[in-house]
Amino acid sequence: MLKLLLVDDEKDVLEAMASTIRWENYGVELAGTCQNALEALQFMETSPPDIVITDVKMPVIDGIEMVRRAKDMGVEAEFIILSGFSEFEFAKRAMSFGIRYYLLKPCGEKELGEVLRSAQENYIKRYEMGTAAENPENAATQSNPHFVDEIIEYVNANLSDSRLNLKWIANKVVFRNEDYVGKVFAAHTGENFLTYLNRCRIKRAKELLDPQKNNKIYTVAEEIGFGHNPRYFSKLFKKYVGCSPREYQAGKRPKK
Repeated sequence: MLKLLLVDDEKDVLEAMASTIRWENYGVELAGTCQNALEALQFMETSPPDIVITDVKMPVIDGIEMVRRAKDMGVEAEFIILSGFSEFEFAKRAMSFGIRYYLLKPCGEKELGEVLRSAQENYIKRYEMGTAAENPENAATQSNPHFVDEIIEYVNANLSDSRLNLKWIANKVVFRNEDYVGKVFAAHTGENFLTYLNRCRIKRAKELLDPQKNNKIYTVAEEIGFGHNPRYFSKLFKKYVGCSPREYQAGKRPKK
């Protein structure tokens, strides 16, 4: 999942964006928040993000200058400028540093979500191009995102395999770098691999818990890859469905 950094000197705006937007729905993880450019640059130096959303008008160093310094540091993130100032000079300066995303406050979550999708796609394209440049003999394979479909097909056919995780998939199924696979998967599906895997397993569990099938809870746990830890299965099931597997099987299901 791509890591995102929020930068805004208005504390209320920063906290509102951080807490109200469900970032995981857009395939990103909120890695941090900063109230000024200097703090953000320090953050980026130690924990380089993949996407940065920043205000323009900030004290000492504005958002555009922060982007320039970040790029000089080698930060390869996609930058999204978010500002209440629509002056052409800001946009012109932003474009001169290769910034292609410029939103005006206030902007709706739908508009922000669309820009996030575009920023993710561009980040992945650049990542793939960089990987291909480092490994030209594998360029065609490395730049091909169709392995996401391969992962989805493999997961659906092997839900009972308790070894299923991102590392296993990356190393044993698609033979690519784990971090790369995770980022591409999130960018193309809108959710991280673990969320997708759990969702598939819970969906299958619900089918197996049909009262007419009379399956044992531990048998269902085994069928979806939790045979070694049925307690965790029950806990995860309740988190996703709102009731325990036993309650679900007995028809005591939460109202939609």
